[in-house]
Amino acid sequence: YRELYPQEKYPHGHPSLALTMANLGGLMRQLGEYKAAVELQEESLTMRKALYPPEQYPQGHIDLALAHQGLGFLYPIVGKPKEALQHLNESFKIEQALLQNVLSGASEETMHAYLETVDATLDGLLSLALRYGNELPDAHRIAWDAVLQRKTVIFDATSTLREMQRLQRANPEFAARLNEMATA
Repeated sequence: YRELYPQEKYPHGHPSLALTMANLGGLMRQLGEYKAAVELQEESLTMRKALYPPEQYPQGHIDLALAHQGLGFLYPIVGKPKEALQHLNESFKIEQALLQNVLSGASEETMHAYLETVDATLDGLLSLALRYGNELPDAHRIAWDAVLQRKTVIFDATSTLREMQRLQRANPEFAARLNEMATA
């Protein structure tokens, strides 16, 4: 699979290659080949960091969040819960930054679809806090801060959406102008 994206032509790698490595890492994890899984997931993360540098993606990129998430789910299996917490926390931070953008300008359907994709990181943080809370004193704080941050963003977006819907019902002219802007 690497021959499809030669280093000379793709010096930072390619998103499809990074995804393939992550998927193979997931497969190796399912097969119990944890060393190979870690190597593939770490290589995928390294490539995604090169593909989505902070200078070009100041809020991060969903693929980068998913790479951190993959390692966050893998590291507890190989006895590295502290590293798992770091990666899941990083994944959450990226997801949260991107979530604010999605919720501020997306349709309700898009919002729900995005929320379904990012719930796993929050679940992972909570699981780590429950399972390794005694070993990782920061795990509880990080997990509950994440829950509160996520709920705050969703509450704000829901409140804004409800207010927009109320305004549209109360003022048909306002609704017509919003529809014009959406289709322009």
